[in-house]
Amino acid sequence: RTRLILLMKKYGLAFLIIGLAALLQSLLWTALEPLIFIFFFPSVLVVAWLLGLGPGIFSVILSVAWATLYFLPQPLEFGHTDAIKVAVFVLLTTSICFFFRFLRETFETLKATRKDLTH
Repeated sequence: RTRLILLMKKYGLAFLIIGLAALLQSLLWTALEPLIFIFFFPSVLVVAWLLGLGPGIFSVILSVAWATLYFLPQPLEFGHTDAIKVAVFVLLTTSICFFFRFLRETFETLKATRKDLTH
């Protein structure tokens, strides 16, 4: 039960962070119009680093959904350029999510090894 609550908090926080990115982007959209992932990219990185791989991937999916529904000229009708933008965003952010997981596991292994060596 405690694990479920923790997961709900992590995914809820991820939803909130990406929602704030969408809100900020919608407020500044007239100045940023061609840059559909300008606030989503750093938001996904923050989520992945602070909350882990699952919420990071969840934030990638949310970002793509919000960006394609609200910030493309014709939602769900991808032109060639739009498809490339979405594909690059998904590949880059997903790769970074997995890289952050690798870093986190490496840090934990190093801490455990250091602890073993000092005792």
